[in-house]
Amino acid sequence: MTKVEKVSIGGIAFVLDEEAYGILDSYLGELRDYYGERDGGGEIMDDIEERLAELITEKSRGSEVVSVKIVNEVISILGDAGTLTGDGNASEETGGSRRCKKRLYRNTDNKILGGVLSGIAAWLGIDEIMIRAPFLILCIAMFFSSFSHDWLNWVFPIAYLVLWICMPKAATYEQKAQMRGESGSIRDIGKNSRRSRANSAGGKYVGHACHGGNNGGPDRTVARTVFRVLAVVCGIFFMIAGICGAAVIFSAVVLGVKIGWSAFSGDVMDFIWLGGMNAMVLKSLVLLVAGIPAILLIYLSLALLFGVKKRWFAVSMLVLWLVSVSALAVSAVSIAGRYSHRSVYDTEFQDARLQSDTLYIDFKSENGWDVEKYIEATRSQYDMACIDKTGKSVMVYPEIRIVRTDGDSTYIRYEKHSVSASEADAIYKSRMQDFNMEIAEGGITVSPDVYTADSKYRFERDRIFIYLASGAEAAVKSPVYYGFSSDEAITIPDSYWLLKAL
Repeated sequence: MTKVEKVSIGGIAFVLDEEAYGILDSYLGELRDYYGERDGGGEIMDDIEERLAELITEKSRGSEVVSVKIVNEVISILGDAGTLTGDGNASEETGGSRRCKKRLYRNTDNKILGGVLSGIAAWLGIDEIMIRAPFLILCIAMFFSSFSHDWLNWVFPIAYLVLWICMPKAATYEQKAQMRGESGSIRDIGKNSRRSRANSAGGKYVGHACHGGNNGGPDRTVARTVFRVLAVVCGIFFMIAGICGAAVIFSAVVLGVKIGWSAFSGDVMDFIWLGGMNAMVLKSLVLLVAGIPAILLIYLSLALLFGVKKRWFAVSMLVLWLVSVSALAVSAVSIAGRYSHRSVYDTEFQDARLQSDTLYIDFKSENGWDVEKYIEATRSQYDMACIDKTGKSVMVYPEIRIVRTDGDSTYIRYEKHSVSASEADAIYKSRMQDFNMEIAEGGITVSPDVYTADSKYRFERDRIFIYLASGAEAAVKSPVYYGFSSDEAITIPDSYWLLKAL
């Protein structure tokens, strides 16, 4: 039968076996003797007992009786009372001190929401109000600012949520001490207790950093604080940029979906002739070239915020990125070689049916207009491409160019464009291509080139130049009515530029 003792430490009841009780009683007795005659010694002892209770509670989870092993572990964390010798104040600050590395945690003991800003303030060694006030001001300023993209108004709340997810909670006493850059010893407890009393009395406590020695004076302390603030700001920015960039790139290239205002889709590559190169290989190279920088941004943010240092990972990613860039460059040169020669064959159409006050342009679609339309139009041009909503085909229409003249008649010049690896083949193809235009009374009907996974786009797009007679106008009838007399350009949607090459 093991004899036990029931005791209260820091207001919490514990059951200790007899030997553990003897060790702990002797340890606390030495501390009371040391702090008993010193200024504020009673408060320091209360703080020590409170931390002692926290550590015993943490270490004894699942055990009804506190053993000798647990007591010895707790004492090893707090430090041996026998090292507190000589002048009390000097000994606590300099004697036996060791280096300790700060870590970023959420400080839930002094939280408003998740303890993110409080944890950053503890990591920087400044008051919470110095972080909370600027953050609140920036949130309000960004919310009422005008940006081209609405999500930018919420960048700081988004950053807070990201950090809330990524930053671990300071749950144990060791983590709370690491958050402040302290070793968690009885010296740190004594130092913090005196600092709290000095702040309450309106005075100033002057001590040493937890790693010991002089900290270089106020100038160096300010410089370190500024550096830490910049590190946190940069880390937050890199984290948001990296995560958002990786999500957009992966979704666009791998999933083939539209993200936000971007209409780029990796599926577009399935409709482009790549000179024998597999589209999946090209997608993989694009994913690596565009995605690795996003991953490195996330890694850099982890290094700045949490001290993560995996040099081998960064070097490996950089090497892989350089290899991917080289492979993509070689592939681009190889593909470009298939389009090295271009031929243009133009034909002029003068027809009485074109002579009208308003020349109407009607775009033709065999399957109707239940498609995604990408239109860009100005006073002198109209470009359109359509994507089947099933994702199985792309319709590309000739470029329309309006030229106003002082002549008496309206006429059309049609340019057929073709590309090939040889000049002779390019010339032959440009002459053999059909015209994607029919002349009707008072206008023209324009039909598209349809590209599928089997019949791929080769960067061959015709152009129709409409030379209007003096006083004549032109207008598009369908699918979207547009009069070229307008000085305001239209773009449907804004992302058309990504498909303009089609």
